[in-house]
Amino acid sequence: MLRPDPDSHRAESNPPRSDLQDPLQLGVTIVGVTAAFGGIGWWLDSRLHTFPFLMALGAVLGLFGILYVTYKRLRESDRKDAHNSDLNRDEHPPVEGA
Repeated sequence: MLRPDPDSHRAESNPPRSDLQDPLQLGVTIVGVTAAFGGIGWWLDSRLHTFPFLMALGAVLGLFGILYVTYKRLRESDRKDAHNSDLNRDEHPPVEGA
């Protein structure tokens, strides 16, 4: 006789976030965007002879920008999860007497 896999129900009821499946990818994105904006600031500093002001400003803007975008994506994902949870609750009402 086959026994049901106890992890199969857990995987169905709590699927991974599709937009944040790999935390390493998220970290690399944050570092990459910060470095890219810092690099653009460094390049501008070398042209305008304002080192290190634009480099620092670019890095800070890049960091806060990507953190803001990540925050918005997390909130949107949470809203979708809550909506899907409400739909699943409506499709499968609780069993009385159980």
